[in-house]
Amino acid sequence: MSDLLLRLQNLTTVFPTSRGTVTAVNDVNLTVREGEILGIVGESGCGKSATLLSILRLVARPGHITTGEIIFRDRDLRAASSAQMRTVRGKEIAMIFQDPLSTLNPAFPVGEQIGESLRLHGMLGRGLGPFAWGRRGRERRRVLELMAEVGIPSPAHRYAAYPHQFSGGMQQRALIAIGLACEPRLLLADEPTTALDVTIQAQILDLMRDINRNRGTAIILVTHDLGVAAEFCHTIAVMYAGRIVERGTVDQVICDPQHPYTQGLLACRPRLDRHEPIRPIPGEVPDLIDMPPGCAFHTRCGFARPECLGAEIPMSMSGDAHYVRCIRHTGYERHQALAKRVGLTG
Repeated sequence: MSDLLLRLQNLTTVFPTSRGTVTAVNDVNLTVREGEILGIVGESGCGKSATLLSILRLVARPGHITTGEIIFRDRDLRAASSAQMRTVRGKEIAMIFQDPLSTLNPAFPVGEQIGESLRLHGMLGRGLGPFAWGRRGRERRRVLELMAEVGIPSPAHRYAAYPHQFSGGMQQRALIAIGLACEPRLLLADEPTTALDVTIQAQILDLMRDINRNRGTAIILVTHDLGVAAEFCHTIAVMYAGRIVERGTVDQVICDPQHPYTQGLLACRPRLDRHEPIRPIPGEVPDLIDMPPGCAFHTRCGFARPECLGAEIPMSMSGDAHYVRCIRHTGYERHQALAKRVGLTG
């Protein structure tokens, strides 16, 4: 366990509304180790982005974390003050947001925005008077190095360019450079390739893979695309209606999916090697304000049975580090038998 970098324990995040309370992140348990790439996949609205925002405590009010722990390098971030969190964000944990054009400030040159993180976290020293010029020179050199590292061509000419003068792919590279500026141990990537064409998507993913290999930076990637997760990640967590329903290694989740929702997501993917129709998952994601009892997926599941409508379904082990939240799984029956023996049920 010495290489454990991040642990989410029973994390729950809610958003009060006029209709009721939305439980966007519902009792989530996840771990990330040093140098690991974890993919979180699922449909829109299932809580993927809310999980990343919860890690950095950036949940917009009136949303808030109600329960759980966020343990980063043996430190509970939920107990950290606002000032302490400002030292964590960007320096130890950085985030790449989904839309670079709305994230970058249109009023400042890209080079200045990349250097801002270096200044905020004191990565270049704190010289005064004549020494300030030396600090600015070091900042520019470091920014140019970062721009070159993420594949922005002609960094010296693009240092003073504004975000609107960058293509979508170059904007995303600039965001990655901002994230890497302080050499964080964990990078949170919220669908970083969604708005890009397929060729640029592949380039951005290759860049992030190189960052992981060369720097040892751990990455949590949020994506809709199971194919991207299969190609890019070491482990995968499948999320549905705010809960993790399956997690394991890439081979376990992609090659031997156990949860009907994971199987449904895989069936939705077009295949070039087979002439089979795409089979969409029927129905819609349930209303997070008025969740159905028992398994949240049972209204869309072809294997549903009366037991699915009972108590909340726990995660059970399928194999080595492979967990599934489904009563069809033999691990669930073992879990229930053990719970009954120790007096937790029945």
